[in-house]
Amino acid sequence: MSFFNSLPFKYLLPIVLLGLQFLLKFLVDRRATAFNFFTALLEIPVSILFLSLSLLAAFIIAGKGSVQFAFFSFPIILVVLLVCLLCWRRAVEHFEKKNLGYTACLGLLNFVLSIPILLFIINFLINSSI
Repeated sequence: MSFFNSLPFKYLLPIVLLGLQFLLKFLVDRRATAFNFFTALLEIPVSILFLSLSLLAAFIIAGKGSVQFAFFSFPIILVVLLVCLLCWRRAVEHFEKKNLGYTACLGLLNFVLSIPILLFIINFLINSSI
């Protein structure tokens, strides 16, 4: 078994993509300030959910395995994404007003909502017959 077919790599690749996206958003054509770092950090859950939807869309396009389950999951994840978008916007507003308690709660809520979905989608893809 090669490293690229191993289970850790299947989890590592999406994490690397998210890390790369974070670094590019944070560093490209922006000043590396604490404010920019934390606002980019607050956006990670939204990126996680977009990645989850992208993986699910690719699975649906491939048309192999449990496509019905993927179609069922897609709108649910989309609703969670909309909730996370609203929380992210509010978290940034509170961060700008120095309301760090609200910022932390909203940011944590977004991570708690988004990370399990990505792990679920990765597990779904690994266990499906692609």
